[in-house]
Amino acid sequence: VLDIATGTGMIPKAIAAEFEAKEPLHGLDITFGMLRRARENFSRSHSQDRLKLTCASAMEMPYKPEAFTLVFCGLATHHMDVPTLLTEMHRILDSDGRIAVADVGSSPMWQIPGVRLLLSAGAFVFFLLRENFQRAWAEVLAVSNIRTKEEWTALLGEAGFESIVIERLPSKYWWIPDPLIMHAKKSRREK
Repeated sequence: VLDIATGTGMIPKAIAAEFEAKEPLHGLDITFGMLRRARENFSRSHSQDRLKLTCASAMEMPYKPEAFTLVFCGLATHHMDVPTLLTEMHRILDSDGRIAVADVGSSPMWQIPGVRLLLSAGAFVFFLLRENFQRAWAEVLAVSNIRTKEEWTALLGEAGFESIVIERLPSKYWWIPDPLIMHAKKSRREK
């Protein structure tokens, strides 16, 4: 099991609490500081031997082909080159591999250029006030990378996934995009 953009390691920690894995859980993140926090979070309640952390980009994962059966990615794809990410996920999954992805979803209204500009401005101000300039700018850049359910379905299919199920969850606030929960299976057919 691999968690991409593991951050503070919440997904591996939850999996370890629910399931007794024979193999170690893996977490990948591009930020060493986040991996340090993940190690600290995980080691409070589980053996450190159960978690293997890797500092690398999800666009060029340092894993062998067919290394994983299950790959997660939670709330990070809007900061990534999604076609490249999906190609890498497909490459590292074994023949029966599955992915589970959760992220914010776009609506058709977001495709209107003026609406995207307003959303970008709102995201910038919100994150500038709550966090810092770097985070605010990262969220502005991410607005154009938020996709609709239909766009995700097409991208997953193009990357070689099948049995695609995408569920839209209602957002807590009208101005925040609806979360999407996506599951797909590696196709046994060649891409």
